[in-house]
Amino acid sequence: MVESLDRILKALLKIVWLNFLWFASALTGLLIFGIFPATVALLTVSHNVIEKKLDFPIYHHFINIYKKEFGRANLSGWLLVLCAIILYLNYQIIDQSNGQVPLIVVFSFYFLIIIYSLVAIWIFPLMSCFEGNIIQYLKNAIIIGLTKFIYTILNLLCLTVCLYISLEIPAMFLFVTAGLTGILVMSVSVNVFSKTGLLQRTSLNIINQKN
Repeated sequence: MVESLDRILKALLKIVWLNFLWFASALTGLLIFGIFPATVALLTVSHNVIEKKLDFPIYHHFINIYKKEFGRANLSGWLLVLCAIILYLNYQIIDQSNGQVPLIVVFSFYFLIIIYSLVAIWIFPLMSCFEGNIIQYLKNAIIIGLTKFIYTILNLLCLTVCLYISLEIPAMFLFVTAGLTGILVMSVSVNVFSKTGLLQRTSLNIINQKN
């Protein structure tokens, strides 16, 4: 009983600490340039916590990943933002067309929405576990998103539930939302990577696992 309570408290403290580091790092980059590298750092440390590979202070590991991935994470993140803006503008055009847009265009648009969603859900978990370039991350995000669709839904559910509860209880944002989301998302993601064999692969044609 005491040992179980001790483990629960330690896990909760790690979540709160990760949440604080994510907020602090995001603010360090004035949110605009900080949120994406902070997210990659959060997921990377969450992965190591889940796999019990963290033999050094969480703070130092988090900051090192934040600095290392600053450029690549911002490039990926802002590329997603740009695509989201383009998709939104296209939606406005379709919505105001009064049904004059060909059906094939509408179907193509919703297909792109699905592909975008797959990439948005999987690209940062992939970046947190593997070395690669943007094209490799995009390709693997789509492949995993389509072939492991149930896990894609699970990750989306984790994100949605954490966000919903946090909106209902705003104090969660300050203490647990980011940390808890990172742990849940990476628990699902690591399971997928393990089942697909990605964690055992080292070829850059697939994606190199991070040390």
